[in-house]
Amino acid sequence: MKKLLIGAFLLLACSGTALAAEDVTSVFFSTTGSSMEHCISYDFSRAKMTLVWEAPGVTRSARVSPAQYARLCSLCDELGLKNWDGFSGTDSGVLDGEGFNMSVEYAGGPRVHARGYMRFPQGYRMAKDALFSFFEGVLRDAPRTQKKY
Repeated sequence: MKKLLIGAFLLLACSGTALAAEDVTSVFFSTTGSSMEHCISYDFSRAKMTLVWEAPGVTRSARVSPAQYARLCSLCDELGLKNWDGFSGTDSGVLDGEGFNMSVEYAGGPRVHARGYMRFPQGYRMAKDALFSFFEGVLRDAPRTQKKY
């Protein structure tokens, strides 16, 4: 009986963890650089289940499938983005460097915000590469649209 109760508890605990990860309501990640091709942003909205990519004069948009949404939630968790909350770093001695601005909002939970210019949270490059790779996979077949100003 004791083993049965422990097993039931572990099953509930594990299933609760899996469901808790799927609570991302929005993700915004932008980068800036010394050239225009480095000035891009990705913006995900769970309410619309869309991902929008923007660069100077160009935009792409794609629907996010439930499986892709679950992967995005897991990715935010795996990359430890909640640990970045409040990060703000600047190296004012660099004129032509890279900057970023990131926010992740969770349902009923925290809103994580981080930004930097030539100063980055631990694991930034790996996390940025993983997120951008995921985002580009979602946008793979999305047509480019010229923005009208």
